[in-house]
Amino acid sequence: MNDLIDTGMRTFRNIADRWGLDRQERLQVLGLALGGSPTEATLERISHVFFIYRAIHTLLPIEERADAWMRAINSAAPFSGRAPIDLLVRGEIDAVRRYLGAALEPSFT
Repeated sequence: MNDLIDTGMRTFRNIADRWGLDRQERLQVLGLALGGSPTEATLERISHVFFIYRAIHTLLPIEERADAWMRAINSAAPFSGRAPIDLLVRGEIDAVRRYLGAALEPSFT
C-alpha cells in the first residue's frame, strides 16, 4: 500500500505544480493536516484529482488552457462564480469530478 501512496503522491505533486497549488492548497485538496501522513482516504482523493486532470485535458486539449481552467472563474453549477480549485480546496472534490464526468459523458453521475 505504501508504494501505491508514494506513487500517487508523486503524481499528485506534478499535477499540483501544473495547477500552481501552494503548500496549504495541496494539503487541503488531500484532506491532510500539516505534518499528517497520507492514508487510504488520501489515495481516494488523489484518484479524484487524477480523474479531474485527465477530464480537463480531454475537454481542453491545449495544455495551457486545460491547466488554467482550474483557476478560472466559472459561472456554471456547481461553481457559482468560483474557480474549480476553490471547490477542491474546500473539500468539494466530488462536485468538480461529477461536473467534468457529465461534460465527458452526459449520462455520468
